[in-house]
Amino acid sequence: MFPPLARRLPAPAQRGEAAARLSRLALGAALGLLSMACVQLGSAWSVPAMRELGPFSLTWLRLSCAAVLLAALVRPPLRELARGHRGLILGLGGAMAGMMLCFFAALRSMPLGLTVAVNFLGPLLVAVAGARRRLDLAWPLLALLGVLLLARHQGQWQADAAGLAFAAAAAACWGGYIVLMKRAGQVFRGWTA
Repeated sequence: MFPPLARRLPAPAQRGEAAARLSRLALGAALGLLSMACVQLGSAWSVPAMRELGPFSLTWLRLSCAAVLLAALVRPPLRELARGHRGLILGLGGAMAGMMLCFFAALRSMPLGLTVAVNFLGPLLVAVAGARRRLDLAWPLLALLGVLLLARHQGQWQADAAGLAFAAAAAACWGGYIVLMKRAGQVFRGWTA
């Protein structure tokens, strides 16, 4: 009535492939969670610094520290960059600076949770732009509904127009950053430019 057990079990090669896929999936999930934790912790730690320094000074400080660290670790050959690559690098830096500056400016008039939620709409829209199924279009609508639910607390709106505009601009910059970073990954190999 039932086939022998040996016929029902996958072959050793198939088990090895399945284990490798599962391992890659687990690693991807762990890296995704680590990335989200870093974004959230960085955002939370930025609030007191932003209040002390202001959006412009904090953006300048973070980007300057990142540039010094990158230059020390990588030592990119800036003079040897092709002219076509300079535009990509400047666009990527502009997207990063715009994302930080607008995010910090939004924090002046909006709660952190709402600012981060609006900011995440940028990567979500980039992901949905590559969607192949109509069902995938439901996710941005659900995310927008979630943002609207976060924006209203105890019968009052938690954001003003300027805060929402800055948060939306940060989201757009983050989306642009993702697209440009993918392009930069195709142009530059490894740690070198």
